Amino acid sequence: MDAAGQTCSHRPLALGAVALDDHTRRHAVWAFVALGVFLRISRFLACFPLWGDESYLAINFSDRNLAELSGALDFGQVCPVGFLWIEGLLVHSLGYSEWVLRLFPCACAVASVFVFRHVAQRLLSGWPQVLAVALFTVSYYPIRHGAEVKPYAVDILMAVALLALAIECLRSEQVRWLWCLVLLGPVAMTLSYPAVFVAAGVSAVLLPSLWQRGRLSSWIPFALYNMAFAGVFLVLVKLVADSQFTSSVEAAGVKDFWKDSFPPVSRPWWLPLWFLQVHTGRMFGYPVGDDSGLSTPAFACFALGAWALWQRRERLSLALMLAPFAFTFLAAALERYPYGGNGRIAQHLAPAICLLAGQGAAAFAAWARQSQRATASLACGLAVFGCGLFAVDLIRPFKCQYDRQFRDLARLVWTAPDAKTVCVARDLQEPFAVRALDACKAPRAQYACYQRIFQAPDLWRLGSRTPGAVLDFLTPGETLRCVVFRLPEQQLDRDDVADWLERMQTRFEWIGYEKHDLNSPYRVPTAPVRFEVYEFAFKAAPDGTPSDWRARYVTAQGGPPRPK
Repeated sequence: MDAAGQTCSHRPLALGAVALDDHTRRHAVWAFVALGVFLRISRFLACFPLWGDESYLAINFSDRNLAELSGALDFGQVCPVGFLWIEGLLVHSLGYSEWVLRLFPCACAVASVFVFRHVAQRLLSGWPQVLAVALFTVSYYPIRHGAEVKPYAVDILMAVALLALAIECLRSEQVRWLWCLVLLGPVAMTLSYPAVFVAAGVSAVLLPSLWQRGRLSSWIPFALYNMAFAGVFLVLVKLVADSQFTSSVEAAGVKDFWKDSFPPVSRPWWLPLWFLQVHTGRMFGYPVGDDSGLSTPAFACFALGAWALWQRRERLSLALMLAPFAFTFLAAALERYPYGGNGRIAQHLAPAICLLAGQGAAAFAAWARQSQRATASLACGLAVFGCGLFAVDLIRPFKCQYDRQFRDLARLVWTAPDAKTVCVARDLQEPFAVRALDACKAPRAQYACYQRIFQAPDLWRLGSRTPGAVLDFLTPGETLRCVVFRLPEQQLDRDDVADWLERMQTRFEWIGYEKHDLNSPYRVPTAPVRFEVYEFAFKAAPDGTPSDWRARYVTAQGGPPRPK
């Protein structure tokens, strides 16, 4: 229905201002859809090394069952339980690897491209439709998060899917679309926390339309939709999210991290400046942007697109896209969810941003001379930008050099030929190594993830069941490699290390020692982390005495560090 309560026709709503024939529009839209799918899959296939924030969540899938994934997570992570369960099932079925961990986000990212094309086709026509699809398919954030072990790609899919059904409810009086919302609402709540803002926005926009219709057959599924999504959300918040958020606040001080994303309601005179900073920052980074006003062009197009819809009296369409912003802002005012600050936590707003920015960009181009050429040039520029992203990913398939170096070193350490490699902290439970690993804080998540990926599966399972049991599975001719992960400045207790080495000497002969340091950007200020590897082999004589390991250790590395 439109603002007057009349049923809309089944043709696309005419929101564009620049003429474009259907044949060209159709081919241009599908070309951008193909490009968007290619960019998402190519980044997934590039198999970026896990970076710090990914590893914080990924390590929770290493050996937890579904029940354990429903509680507080390691490293203070907050994540929807549906996403956790799907990831857990995939890891259990296909194995623990970067490919498997990112498979579900990639599938959601690809699916969102097709659903967004459907939404753009329903709301926009001509060049606005092409530019909206182009923005969505080549923007950095939706592509990046489609290849990360995070739920942000799911946030986009659930948001655009809810918008798609809401549009059908407004365009048609068929009740089946409301029943589809009844089914999708609870699913969206289990897979995406911010989907609740989109679901609430859909409810608020549908209410006046259904009130004008006055049909009982529409009110029943509408009521069930509200009860379903709100009920499931509240239950999940009580049973899962509260424990996750409490753990997050205690472990990582998440509210301090989000403080700039909460509106200064106690100082309302700062609100205009805060609004300007937020809406020209990373939240509006489409196709790319940053803080300090670098996303101003996208926000200007967004505002112009909103004004164009208002002028054309497409009030319900405009409200449908702006309502999630209003509910997100309300949650931020209550300090329950951030508003802006970072593009990844606002992915549920990405569909609306791209739709309105596409409309605004076309309207802006219509004011220029030779508007057809200007709009076509803008579309071509977006296509070139997308190809540039692919080239960058091809040349530099990692977030930062340290992440690639860490993965390469972990592979070298854990996959040495003719050797069994174990972690002194996890697999042997030696107190000095456990204390050293715990002190590593952020880097230990990456260390644990790559141990899980590269260590032999049988050794991983043995290490999680009985500490020290892995030592019974060394066969003649194999080397035992024992890894200690620590900070170089951390002083290990010399007596503890010496006692452990002496106990190992009763069964094995110490044959080598190596260490590797890497500068970690996840430590502030930047400082190195260290891999230490102790190599052992079967002793020549079953009852032989320990070899001169003390002298060789001192000669090679200066001996175990003295205690502070």
